[in-house]
Amino acid sequence: MNTEEKDVFDSMNMLMRQSLEKLASNFSSIRSGRASSAMLENTMVTAYQQKMPLKDMASLTTNDANSLSVQVWDIANVKTVEKAIYAQDQSLTLRIEGNTLYVSFPAINKERRLLFVKQAQEKTESTKVVMRNVRRSLNETLKKQLKDKTLSEDDYKKLLKESQSITDAYHKKAEESLAKKTKDIMQI
Repeated sequence: MNTEEKDVFDSMNMLMRQSLEKLASNFSSIRSGRASSAMLENTMVTAYQQKMPLKDMASLTTNDANSLSVQVWDIANVKTVEKAIYAQDQSLTLRIEGNTLYVSFPAINKERRLLFVKQAQEKTESTKVVMRNVRRSLNETLKKQLKDKTLSEDDYKKLLKESQSITDAYHKKAEESLAKKTKDIMQI
């Protein structure tokens, strides 16, 4: 494998890793039985004529397994934050005391758990689509090199096989993450 091919595969690995990291970030927003500040920190709130994540305008603290407190730094934005949280998930119970919102999460029944598992599966599938697109892009680059005669037919086939094996390995990691998240969600 020459330097250019190595750079292409390094780039592919980096993009695949980023996809897995994004999947983990997406998973953190899915409830798994206990409240977590990660579930709300990326809620988009419109304040100061722009949209910004909640974590940039408030402190989020986990109180117990079913509640969080959101301490808004600017009391003028408390109602805006309340609306944004409620818009994200209408099953939440919100209570305001000064510049602090107390968010209570309802108990999760089996039906809701299955819904959360389905959301995790959808996020995993979209991650795998991104990974396949990365592989497709690499394969098109290799095909162009073959057409330009800068790559032999044997090397082309070998590199296609290598790109497929890398993709398969990352797909397996995504599936393992899904299995772990599913186990967390279904655990009572």
